[in-house]
Amino acid sequence: MARKDRLDRRRSGVTSIDQARNTTTGKQFPLRLTDEERNELSLLTEKVQALFPNKKISLSRVLRASVFVQDSAHIKKLAKSVIENT
Repeated sequence: MARKDRLDRRRSGVTSIDQARNTTTGKQFPLRLTDEERNELSLLTEKVQALFPNKKISLSRVLRASVFVQDSAHIKKLAKSVIENT
């Protein structure tokens, strides 16, 4: 026989089991990088990793984070880089 407080918890949904997980495995995004682009991304990843030595920073994580940089100064630099490097 279960305790009454545990029975109440099941009905109220205190646990997070029923919540959907935030996963990135839904859709594939084929992204081809040249060797030079991959090397530059690796250098950028190493610089970010140096700022957070206790965290594991991957290439894909840096690439995904760069999507959220939307400051106007950064956008101008990005546009200039697109024109010069592609």
